Amino acid sequence: MLIINMKPKLVLVGETFLNGPSPHHIPLFQQYFDIESYDPLQPYSKEHTFLYRSEDQYNKIAQYKEAGCKFIAEAVWELEFACDDTFDDQTIGLINNKEHPRTISVPKWFWFEEHHSQWGKKPVSLPYNDVKEKKFLMQIGWDTLSRLSLWEQLEARDLLKDSLHSFLAKGYGLEGNVANYTEIRKTIPQRNYVADWYNKTVFSVILEYSYLQHHNIINPIFITEKTFKPIMYGHPFILYGNTHSLKSLKDWGFETYDNWFDESYDNTTDLHMKIEHICNEITRPTREYDDVTKQKINHNVERFWNREFVHQLMVDEIIKPVLNFINS
Repeated sequence: MLIINMKPKLVLVGETFLNGPSPHHIPLFQQYFDIESYDPLQPYSKEHTFLYRSEDQYNKIAQYKEAGCKFIAEAVWELEFACDDTFDDQTIGLINNKEHPRTISVPKWFWFEEHHSQWGKKPVSLPYNDVKEKKFLMQIGWDTLSRLSLWEQLEARDLLKDSLHSFLAKGYGLEGNVANYTEIRKTIPQRNYVADWYNKTVFSVILEYSYLQHHNIINPIFITEKTFKPIMYGHPFILYGNTHSLKSLKDWGFETYDNWFDESYDNTTDLHMKIEHICNEITRPTREYDDVTKQKINHNVERFWNREFVHQLMVDEIIKPVLNFINS
């Protein structure tokens, strides 16, 4: 007798990452799930698992708890997600990086996302030999206290003159002035990329999003597209983010640039000390793209863009845990 292993049925309720901002992940997920959109006129059974994002979406399908259906609450690219302590064995949360007994944590989400969404922007060459007009590239969108604190110190030390920089909330863009940019209304795409920004600068200064607004408090590592931009485009970098962000990148197999910078700032929990340390590193003489630096750049670019490797990570860190939950 031929035994056919049926794929689990994954029902998308409203806009989820698969049918919303990240449809490029569907081909991989379709290898493991039969994916369909929620139809309120169709009856569902315990063979179905619902993927939803908001409380409103959940309210549309809550009736299927009694049918034995399982539920996945996803907010995979968000830092904060209200993991309901009433989640039972029928419900799991899919989250970027948050420890909770009822979640599947996916800290590499932005690696997976940028790998697929930016596939058409892979650099045709790396910025080794271009004439460098400025020392560093720095891109800032929305203004948070931590970002403003670093910006003000860079201004006070007259370091911005040796950079290509943007601060969209202040109206400064890399391609000219920016009007009406807000946290909600982002008039410049977050994934904006121009090869010359990297070709004309020596390294990037990354300002990650989630450093807490209060000093001396450590919150979970949150690595986003801001960090992966220099990695995927072949740029050395300083990372102004949560404590041990560089350590996390190394744990994921990426190289950092300790041959150029004193990276002990990565261990610092005090915001003022971190800013002082980073400013001091920026003021050091311009570095050369020596063989060690080129090796690190090549390694990072190859690792980031390795499609087979990235898909295996996604299977191991998202798909298998979801399958285990569904089959449990």
